[in-house]
Amino acid sequence: MQTELVSCAHFNYNWHLVYNYADDATPIVPPGTILHVISWHDNSANNKFNPDPRNWVGNGNRTIDEMGFAWIGWYDLTDEEYKQELEARKARERAVTTTSQGQQ
Repeated sequence: MQTELVSCAHFNYNWHLVYNYADDATPIVPPGTILHVISWHDNSANNKFNPDPRNWVGNGNRTIDEMGFAWIGWYDLTDEEYKQELEARKARERAVTTTSQGQQ
């Protein structure tokens, strides 16, 4: 049996950001919506997860290169499903507004 150890000295996985929405807060968009994503790497000394801001960072496949990535998941809704969900959310918002106004 062979055992291998892969070690990235001082690597901090905490810079990976994930934004998960609650089910009732997940954005819904009408058919034909275009999603435009921009990502960037903060190579400055202000980035506490940047081990050495003196190093140039560019795009590439090496582990020291910037490998910006956006994982975006979605469900396709029919026009009818979109309209139903939009109305359901509006109804929930009205209920919350009505409740909060009644408590004042």
